Amino acid sequence: MKNNCLMSQSIIDVALSSKMKVNKKHMEQLKTLINSSENPTIALELMLGVFDMPNVVDKNIIIQERETPCKVINYDPINERVEFSYEKINTKEFWVKKDIENPILPTYKQLVEENYSRWSREDELIKELNENSKSVSSERICVNDIYKTVYIYSEEKGRDYTDTMRLKQWQKGVK
Repeated sequence: MKNNCLMSQSIIDVALSSKMKVNKKHMEQLKTLINSSENPTIALELMLGVFDMPNVVDKNIIIQERETPCKVINYDPINERVEFSYEKINTKEFWVKKDIENPILPTYKQLVEENYSRWSREDELIKELNENSKSVSSERICVNDIYKTVYIYSEEKGRDYTDTMRLKQWQKGVK
């Protein structure tokens, strides 16, 4: 079997024949089905009716560096993935000099109205830093050395999204 399944074929034969009362021909078909599964152990447990479904409940998950309430839609035991929905938080990135501790930041709405683009602003910062640099032209100053990125969150409701996550990540609460 795939995925380092520790069960021998004879144990699988006994389990399937005693639990499901199938003949030898159907036994081979069931074993083929189990072996072709991405997770043979879970597939066998599901067939035998002994699979213990993990308690996958709605929870808050860290998405985009911010805690977001997520609702479980489905759990896929074979792939061990949780399908969930959440409201995406609209954010804009804004560059601020690192030495300014409490900068006066624009609101999300102001950034949207100004058609603010993080990438064009970063290009402007790189150009300004390197034009004003007195260093050798082969050296370049990185924007991240002088500026930090601040995320500004929208107060308005965002759109709903669905995504999937491995069960272990879901249990940790981090995407």
